[in-house]
Amino acid sequence: NGIDLSAGIDTEIYAVHSGTISDIGYQPRGLGNYVTVTHDNGYSSTYGHMNKYPQGISIGKKVAQGEVIGYSGNTGNSTGPHLHFILEDETGETFSPDPYFNIGDTGYEACIDRSTGRTDSLAQKCDCPCGKGFNHRTKIDFKEICKNRKSGTNSTGDSTSIIKYITIWEGGPTCNYSGSVEGYKAYDGHDGTITVGPGMTNYAIPGHANIIESMGYQSLFNKTSAGYQLVVGKCYPKDLIDAIVSSDIDGRRQKVTKKAEERGLTLTAYQIDAMVSADYQCPSSVEPALDAYKSGSYSAMWATFKQYVVATIDGKRVSLEGVKKRRKGEFALFVTGDYSDQGLFYSRKLNNYDDYNSEGVMSRIP
Repeated sequence: NGIDLSAGIDTEIYAVHSGTISDIGYQPRGLGNYVTVTHDNGYSSTYGHMNKYPQGISIGKKVAQGEVIGYSGNTGNSTGPHLHFILEDETGETFSPDPYFNIGDTGYEACIDRSTGRTDSLAQKCDCPCGKGFNHRTKIDFKEICKNRKSGTNSTGDSTSIIKYITIWEGGPTCNYSGSVEGYKAYDGHDGTITVGPGMTNYAIPGHANIIESMGYQSLFNKTSAGYQLVVGKCYPKDLIDAIVSSDIDGRRQKVTKKAEERGLTLTAYQIDAMVSADYQCPSSVEPALDAYKSGSYSAMWATFKQYVVATIDGKRVSLEGVKKRRKGEFALFVTGDYSDQGLFYSRKLNNYDDYNSEGVMSRIP
């Protein structure tokens, strides 16, 4: 869904039609810096991998057709400077902009978007027709998530499941550490928080000094009074970061379990993991969500949990569509135990965010 248009760094990007900016954000493993414009006819256009935005661009701003809304770049999951351009209709369904550019409808993203129910050669390129919504993911990630969805795996709360789940939202850019050794590159987020891999920040890293030292990677970090600190742009070996993430998740699981027990609640492994994901992005949401769940009503829990959709972008507190998708995905995991749902919520336009049963969540209670 969408097409890639070659463009050099800082090439001007123009709104294809007049409308209102409805979302601005950053996806380290997806679109990078992006802007979404909702148009008067209900359609929307999204522009990804931007290097930067012009001054004055913000959610709610009216833009005219042809107005500069950004500058092309190489941010997010990108191998070179370009613009990723997406069109969606009023229902949130993506449709190909190719006819407007006289470009053939090819590519893996188009395959993913149109896989369900298709029998043509394009659909056959997708390894399994497990539904729409895996755009902006790599081919390997799509195959893995799709395989898990078909087989019903990833429902036991093991570390592999939750790491893959959180990586959908928090996974940073990858790199080659040394030879054939894979790595994660540390990057500077919008709020100045240096992050590496699946959501590991300079706030969390110092607590895992024992892992860093036992694996002999001390030289990769700046050592300060606060402990080991990440260095922007440096490549860190995947085995190190995965070990830290696994340890961090165990700590968060213990914290969530304790908070649940204090309320007389016994949570399943996947319910704990749903709250662990929330704890990564919005720690303040966990206890209110558990308090509401204690009432015995999923609707009451969602009425509380759905309010935690504010993020800090360039020092400003804004409500983001992407955070709404994450909350809905975490709620779906809490209810259904299906870890593969997060990949769907990541790229799907939500039909009715406020309804706790939207997206058919309640029909899939185990």
